[in-house]
Amino acid sequence: MKSPINTCKRLWSCCLYSLVITAAVTVSPAVATLTGFENITGANDAIITTTPPNPVTQNPNDGILTTWDEKQNVTLTEDLLVDRVADESASYIEAVSGGFLIKAGTIVSSHYLQWDPGNGSSGTVAGSVVLDSEIFAFITADQKLFASDAIVGLDNLDYNDFGLRGLEGGDTTVFNGNKVDINWTASSPGDWTRLITAFSPAASPELTTNADPAQPATVDFGIVRIGTTNDADLTITNTGGIQPDGLTGQAPTPGAGEFTLLGDGTFTSLGSGASTTIGYRYAPTDHGADSEAIGQIDSNDSAGVADADAPVTLQGIGVGPVFDSSITPDTTIHVADVNLVSDESGMIDLIVSNTTLDDNGGNDDLTTLTLVDYMITGADADKFSLTTPLGAILKGDDLTLTIEFDPMSTAGDFDAVLTLFTDEDAPLGGDGNMYQWSLTGTSRVPAPAGIWISLIGLTGMMRRRGRV
Repeated sequence: MKSPINTCKRLWSCCLYSLVITAAVTVSPAVATLTGFENITGANDAIITTTPPNPVTQNPNDGILTTWDEKQNVTLTEDLLVDRVADESASYIEAVSGGFLIKAGTIVSSHYLQWDPGNGSSGTVAGSVVLDSEIFAFITADQKLFASDAIVGLDNLDYNDFGLRGLEGGDTTVFNGNKVDINWTASSPGDWTRLITAFSPAASPELTTNADPAQPATVDFGIVRIGTTNDADLTITNTGGIQPDGLTGQAPTPGAGEFTLLGDGTFTSLGSGASTTIGYRYAPTDHGADSEAIGQIDSNDSAGVADADAPVTLQGIGVGPVFDSSITPDTTIHVADVNLVSDESGMIDLIVSNTTLDDNGGNDDLTTLTLVDYMITGADADKFSLTTPLGAILKGDDLTLTIEFDPMSTAGDFDAVLTLFTDEDAPLGGDGNMYQWSLTGTSRVPAPAGIWISLIGLTGMMRRRGRV
């Protein structure tokens, strides 16, 4: 309590100064539990500051009602001794000698108010202080203020525990839900008090995953070629406060399939307005759209995840080339029958097509089929060749390959295996699916013409003799 002499000085000054000044109300910070003032009179100004004086000024002497938020959403680990309470019958309140206790285990937020009339004068400040949560109590006596500095005061703030802190017995504090109506009379060094409220939603972290929290949090990987991957991020932002520990949580993990989580998905201590990203990967294995609702982000957002009614969804579209050919793979291609007398070689066409119907979004690399390489193997591989250069086949196009059989002046039946290497189900130009065909060819030396005539004549004689 302030000394009786100081109180008399204030009353004397009040008689001398009857002018009432209406204070301008400042705009509160974007995230605050002290949210503003109503009908403030008697002060030069009324402000909510995020940078209180350090150390706390003993004699501000500026006529400004100055307030700041202290620790928010603290779970009391010990009883907190206060002077004035809004509800003496509340379950978290206990009456004791010299005041009341807010019981350990209660979640509270704290706010500091100071006012010095200025210029060594006395004055009266009146009006309402508005907060974002229900008001529990006031701490108005010096020793209780000193004791509570370590419990609910800001850790790095020097409260400069001078005497004459607190309120006078005649200073009124009327509780009104999330507002308190004050009427304080003071002279230098002014009035100093601590206001205790319930859990503060504004100080609590609030998780938002996109610009419109009412919409699902969707990570869209776009169009991705089968056999490749695309990474995309889920952006997590703390659009609320930081008390007590900032925004902390765990992003959900996809099930086994095309989507995977990169890293462990945890995020910690995001301050107000701070963001982080959680990486996911999409590796399509088939054509068409893929989508997976992977669940809700687990966080310390007190109100629950902003997008809780619409879980995080991963989505993407798998596209790629589709191989087709005029002769079915894993069958036999008989290239030619060759007459060695005329020194011939034989040829046959194999038409390869890219029949994909996938929409590539204008990026041909996503759906182009590349014939990367070929190989002819087997005992007679040297008798067969591919005479057409390999190349890339755009969506809907085809390429004609010519297979040649050259027996190299050797009679007989020959065979080999043709293998085509493609980038189907692989990155463009990469190592994808391969296709095979058995190749056969025959070469013969025809009998001389005279031999055929003799044989025909002999056959006729045998027939005539049979009739005798």
